[in-house]
Amino acid sequence: TVALLAAFAISDAYVNPSSPGSATSKRTFINRDIKTPDPVPEEGIIAASELMSTGRMYRYNVLSAEESAVSQCEVEIAKYTGHKYCVALNSCGSAQ
Repeated sequence: TVALLAAFAISDAYVNPSSPGSATSKRTFINRDIKTPDPVPEEGIIAASELMSTGRMYRYNVLSAEESAVSQCEVEIAKYTGHKYCVALNSCGSAQ
């Protein structure tokens, strides 16, 4: 589900391999209106509803933090994007 959501985020992005800077630099161009969100797939709605019905939406209210939906999401996004770590936050303000 996480990979599907991440794929929606970049589905209409175009990477130009010959952008200025260096021979290996890449520049991403978004070819759609980013202010209009993509619809959430039905499986995502079901998964979110199931998670909310358990009340286990945070890493600190489960027996093991590694088993939380948040931690599993972070691991999947890190793998998908090729990064070693990923930290999920509740808002941009928290990120600052």
